[in-house]
Amino acid sequence: MIRFTMREMLTPRAKTMLAIWALVSVGAALTGPFGTYDALGLWGRLSYWALVAGGSILLSELVRRAQPGRWMRKSLHRLLAFGLLYGLVLSGLINLLNLLVFSGWPFWRGWLLLAGLVAGVEALAFSGLRLFRPPAAAVKAENPEAAFLKRLPPSQRGPLLRIESQDHYLLVVTTAGRAMILMRMGDAVAELAAADGMQVHRSHWVARRAMRGLRRDNGRLWLLVEGEDVPVSRANQAAIRALGLEMR
Repeated sequence: MIRFTMREMLTPRAKTMLAIWALVSVGAALTGPFGTYDALGLWGRLSYWALVAGGSILLSELVRRAQPGRWMRKSLHRLLAFGLLYGLVLSGLINLLNLLVFSGWPFWRGWLLLAGLVAGVEALAFSGLRLFRPPAAAVKAENPEAAFLKRLPPSQRGPLLRIESQDHYLLVVTTAGRAMILMRMGDAVAELAAADGMQVHRSHWVARRAMRGLRRDNGRLWLLVEGEDVPVSRANQAAIRALGLEMR
């Protein structure tokens, strides 16, 4: 289990975030922007900017996992309100760090200055994304199943059969084997929304290719999946029957 956890922690996105953190920390430590070159030594600057960059990345990842995008897309006002709140939180954290590092740091004036800098960076980042984002027609959508299977070890990346929730992990069963990944069932179902399969139970998602039939036992409906029985919740029974699977 620990091995799977470490593998999930070292995903391509995590490696990218670590690389960005290291580059920003070292680059800022060498150049010493915003007066840190004169105020701090090399190791002091490295520690300072490692904390600033790390805190910024960590806060961004927490926001990403909270998935506020659907709420923000409903209006421009919500997007601006969220950006303002994010900027105040991030600048507040940096402001507290400055109080500890720099003697005589002006709390309120410093926070206002930092909030303005963060807002400026946010505006530039948003404008850059809008400017360089390719048209929707030019973006080739990746097969959702193939994208999901990238989380598995290469030797177990076969056609997807089913997914089963086990505490905070998912048991992913393919034609090539089984693997455990650290992921929520809700996130997996959302990622596989366009794949040929469906969630048949709160703890089970099954690919259409793996469905072999149905059976009923003591009033409960079960889906036959490659030699295994998967429970079907009452809410999903009508959708499963509509597939025309044979009752065994």
